[in-house]
Amino acid sequence: MSIIEGTGYETNGHVNGHAQHSDDSADENPRISGLERLKRHRAAENEIRASLMEDLRNEEDTVKAAQAKISEIRAELGLDNEPTPNRKARRAAKSATPRKRASVAPASTTKPKAERMTRRSDDEIAGYSAQLVALLADKPEGLRAEEIRAALKLGAKELPRILAYGLESKAITKTGQKRASRYYAVASESAS
Repeated sequence: MSIIEGTGYETNGHVNGHAQHSDDSADENPRISGLERLKRHRAAENEIRASLMEDLRNEEDTVKAAQAKISEIRAELGLDNEPTPNRKARRAAKSATPRKRASVAPASTTKPKAERMTRRSDDEIAGYSAQLVALLADKPEGLRAEEIRAALKLGAKELPRILAYGLESKAITKTGQKRASRYYAVASESAS
């Protein structure tokens, strides 16, 4: 371990988490010695920073010299016009080559992609709503959405709009929330 000149600090060692200090300032005024230590510490930091910057400049010069040497060798070999392969170029070349698949699933087991549903018109929604009211009229205990969907043979994404139309027109009522919801037909005034 070396001591940086005039600072009282070891550059490499610490004792119990504190830098080791020289004892030559023990007789001085504590306030002055603290300021003096701070100045010495900053001077040491600046000296270390300057040394590191010099090392960095030397490394940059070494890298530049190596790059120049590589360029000379490439020119001698006639490779000057070819671009140096980089990571992106290697990745692009790799993805351009077709991959071999180990096995291909038979076409019969693959499920065809579902086509986008066509939007139902208001007349179609009203028609389904009438079917819904007729279905619920036969079921005084009411039905859950899953049961309605199965009975009317509708898709899961089609039913909410039909239910909302029936509720809005007050043709049906609802009790419960979320999956526990049950839907009932509203008793018509002509039946009473």
